[in-house]
Amino acid sequence: MNKIKDVDYLYATARLRALEREMLTARDFQKMVDAATLEESYKTANDVSLHSSLPAARYEEAISAMLSRAWALVEELTGGHPALSVFRFKYDGHNLKTILKSQALGSDPLPVMSPLGTQAPEALLAAWREQKLESLPPLLADAAQKAGEALAKTGDPQKVDILLDRAVLEGMLQLAKEIDFDFLTDIVRTYIDIENLRTAVRLKRIGRDAGQFKRLAIEGGKLPLDRLFEAYPAEGFDALRDALFVTEYHSHFAPLLEGLQNPRKPLTEFERGADNYQLLLLRRSRLVSFGFEPVLSYLLAKENEAKQIRIVLASKAAGVEREKIRERLRETYA
Repeated sequence: MNKIKDVDYLYATARLRALEREMLTARDFQKMVDAATLEESYKTANDVSLHSSLPAARYEEAISAMLSRAWALVEELTGGHPALSVFRFKYDGHNLKTILKSQALGSDPLPVMSPLGTQAPEALLAAWREQKLESLPPLLADAAQKAGEALAKTGDPQKVDILLDRAVLEGMLQLAKEIDFDFLTDIVRTYIDIENLRTAVRLKRIGRDAGQFKRLAIEGGKLPLDRLFEAYPAEGFDALRDALFVTEYHSHFAPLLEGLQNPRKPLTEFERGADNYQLLLLRRSRLVSFGFEPVLSYLLAKENEAKQIRIVLASKAAGVEREKIRERLRETYA
């Protein structure tokens, strides 16, 4: 695979940096939260970023259309570089989970499948029904088969999530290594580390033993798993916090682990902090004058923006209190 050259993305960087000005800021999101109605909140998002003719009640379609436009633009600007497939795998994983769970329920998966995977929803559904998954990355295809068998045997949809989420990250890392672009590989390895930390925290909170954590932990991150395995059995979260010492994660995650031994303390702050760390990684690309880093960062920032818009508007539609919505909001890229 040809080495990525910064000079090939001079125009792409300039174009996308100009478009970053049309992304919602923290102030915009606060305005959305403070809005009296769903319609007012939607108008703020629509005026700045969504640019949709759809009414507020159809905000999901508007968000999906915005994200599809961002993907299409980045594909155009990069000539459909294979690196983009790394971030399409999660949509393949989502679609496979949707197919498996819908099959078990006897419902149609297509309405809730994403068009952003490496495979079109209709093609993926047909391939699954015919058991011809050669077009998928082998790790995902194998995980889908195992997940289907596990669901049929146990009826537990969580096993589907575990198997496919793992395969998505492993597939992302495998392709990132093949592309051999440090920024891309670093993002994926960071995703793996954060997922392992999330798994450790969630399992400790519900009293699961170290054996289960070892079975669920994913290889390939920057944080040595042996260090986490050694810290996991200790009572409380101090040992887990200390396992992050002299790593890039310590200053950010150590405060988030404080007080988690209290079962009454919600995990909201930890989960929000974990997501925020991923965004901090993207912000480093702003130090790069031009190249593929700003291109990837723009795409992932748009995905974060779409997630944030969805959180606010879904909460507004459900009548969630403003303070509760603020607790769910993550950092913004803009």
